[in-house]
Amino acid sequence: MNKDELKRKRFGKNRSAYDCILEEMIVLQRLQHPNIIWLHEIIDDPMKKYVYLVTEYHSHGSLRDKLDELNS
Repeated sequence: MNKDELKRKRFGKNRSAYDCILEEMIVLQRLQHPNIIWLHEIIDDPMKKYVYLVTEYHSHGSLRDKLDELNS
């Protein structure tokens, strides 16, 4: 995820999309459930432009693919 783009998008008066993503990542690190893909690691180097999320591999396609199948 591009940190610069996320920081430009505003959510309310004092929050950016980047702030929301940071909160979401904290929650994802704590979750352990068979229906949630496990977040192994967050790579967020302050000197780099991007944030990377390392998750477990899901061999059955993306959630978007599954939702599209259900809605068609």
